[in-house]
Order: sequence, then C-alpha cells, then structure tokens
Amino acid sequence: PPRSTLFPYTTLFRSLNAFLLNFYSLVFIIFKSTSRNDNFSIILIDELGNEYVIYNDTFIGETGVTVNEEKDSVIIGVIFRDKTLYRTNIYGDTEHTRSYNFRESAENIPVQEDTNLGITGEGTFTVNGAQNSEDANKYIIDLSDSDFENNNKRYSGFDLENQTQLTMNNVTIQGASTALKSNNENAQSELNYVIFDNNTQAIQNDIGTMTLNNVLVKSNDTTPTINNVSNGGQLTMNTVQIETKLTNTGHAESNDTNEFNLIDNSGELYLNGDDTITNKLTNLENGTVETTATTTANEIENSGNMTLNGTTTVETFTNNSDGEITSNGDTSITTLTNSGTTHLLGEDTISTLNNTGTVDTANNTDFSNVQNTTSNAHITVTGTTSFGTTLNNGTIDINGETYL
Repeated sequence: PPRSTLFPYTTLFRSLNAFLLNFYSLVFIIFKSTSRNDNFSIILIDELGNEYVIYNDTFIGETGVTVNEEKDSVIIGVIFRDKTLYRTNIYGDTEHTRSYNFRESAENIPVQEDTNLGITGEGTFTVNGAQNSEDANKYIIDLSDSDFENNNKRYSGFDLENQTQLTMNNVTIQGASTALKSNNENAQSELNYVIFDNNTQAIQNDIGTMTLNNVLVKSNDTTPTINNVSNGGQLTMNTVQIETKLTNTGHAESNDTNEFNLIDNSGELYLNGDDTITNKLTNLENGTVETTATTTANEIENSGNMTLNGTTTVETFTNNSDGEITSNGDTSITTLTNSGTTHLLGEDTISTLNNTGTVDTANNTDFSNVQNTTSNAHITVTGTTSFGTTLNNGTIDINGETYL
C-alpha cells in the first residue's frame, strides 16, 4: 500500500515479528481492503489456505495492536462475525483470547453495527464497555439499522453456537432482533452490569449456562411485549431486574435482590433471594417453584408444584386443580383461590380462602374469611387454626386447637 496508508499502522509492524514466531506455518501476508466499509485489513494465510484477520480499521486481532487514535468511535476486538474470518480455523483454537473493547472516547456514542454480529467461535470471548459499572448505559452496541425509522430492521447480536466462554462487562445492547443467544450445551456466559434495551428478544438461552450479575432488562412503554428473556438451559440471576418477561423451561435460580415483572415457568425455578414479582408468576403444569428467602408477588397462578420455605407475601394466589402448594414458612396471602391441593404447614395468614379443593393445616393458621363452597371442598385442621367468617358447604375436619 502507499506510504500514507501505512502511517497509522506502524505499531503493527513492530509487533508482527513476535507474532509470526508463534505461527511459523503462516507463509503469506496479504494487505487488502475488505468488503465491509472498505476497511484496510491485514490477513495472514497459512499453507492450507486458512485466513487469519490480524488487523483492520474496525477491529484488532490477538497482537495487541494500537488503533488509529483519530477514530473516536472505533471498537477494539476480534472480527468474530467477518465472513472471511468466520470460515477459518482460528475458531478451533481455544487458546486464543478474543475481545470486543470500547475505547473511552466512545462514551455516549452508540456503535451502529448495521450487520448481524454472527456466530462466536470456540474459546474465550470478552466484551468490555465502560471502565466502571456506573457508566454501563453510556457504552452502547446498537443493532438496529441506521435507517430503522423507515425500514424497522434489526440485526442479531452475539450467537453462541460453539463452545464459547463469553464475559460481558459494563455495556448496553439495544435494538437487536436477539441480543444474546446460546445454543450450545457447553457454552458459558457471564454478564456483569449489562443493560438490554429495546431488543425484540434480549436473551435466548436455549441450552448452555448463563450467569447474570447486576443485569437490567428494560421495558418499552410503546412495545411492552419485546425485550424478553427465555431460558431452556442453566440460568443464575444475581441482582437482576427484568422489567419484561422471563420464560423458563430449564433450570433457573435467583440470589441476592431481584425484581421481575412477569414469569412463566414450566421448568425448575428456585427463588433464593429477596425477590419481588411486580405483576404475575405463572407456574405451568410440570413446573416446579421453590422459595427459600423472601418473596413478594402481586399475583401467582399455579398448575404445577410450589414449595414456599421462606417469607412469602402474595396479594392474589390461584391454585388450579392440577396444582399443589406446600407452605413451610411464613406465608401471608390476601386472597387464596384453591381448587387443587394446598398444605399450610408453617405460620400462615390467609385473609380470604375460596376453596373447592383440599386444604390442610398443621401449625399456626389464621383465616379471616373462609368460603368452603362445594360439596367436594375439604379442609383438615391439625394445628392451631383461627377461623373468622366461614361459609361451609363441604367438609371441615377439626383435629387441632381451633378458634371460631
């Protein structure tokens, strides 16, 4: 290339000799302009014809090359979604560490990708945004089209179809069709202080293992049904806020302090932290939910199996005919409508019970209003139980200390 073209890349050539010592089989060095925005690129080609992109204007390879300081919005990282690189053996080498790092000058300048990010390769992959967690909202990967207002087009984000170990820190991803997808049982993801905003799908963990630490999934007032989270693999949530909907068909657990809007569960859900459900938790048939600490919910509907071991407060609780609830902790329910089986074995306070199923108590239970409304409705009292207003058209067996 002309001398003027090479000027910003002098740092590269100082690093290239050391790099080639580790790749003795790489026999050609090609300098060319790629099809993506005509960026200058340096590509190494080995004796088998495999291409290794070492540098281009937008991304950087494993050599630690310094980019042109005049490009304020440039991202440093490996070209994991470049079509040429995607077809090479570099993704079979799990020893290479790859990264997608923002420069400080990119603060508050969304990086408009205008392309699908593509499938990540095997090995370690790191996405680094802000230097500190408080600025995660200022370092943005924008996956909506630059002409989104006219064409409503979105691009896909990070796609883990290989055995990738992804770490993502202090960054916002917005506008994607699916921002993060995992479809490999050996893929592992750890997200720290990450914000998902206005994506059609925020997270789709079909299989694989994901850990969310201080993650915010934002709702959209104009399109409240987008930016959801789905899990069919292993999902651990530590201090997360999902303002949209979590759908779990796999194994999910929460720790620390978490807030959810909507949860649909047909898998295994363990709420081990201080968890708030502002709208509704629906536990479907075959679903299992277990709480161990403090759970507060506006509404719960259960057709599966639920075990309440901690302190649980629910405004409206519906236990359907296939559902079974076991309360071993300190449970307070404003209205419990039961047509299944409910075991109140802890310190339980029920303001209103509408029962057409089976209820039994074994410790200390306080009912303010009981409607045992059908002939099949059955309440068995074993512990200390207090009844307020009571309408009984079914059966109430009193075996313990009872106050009417």
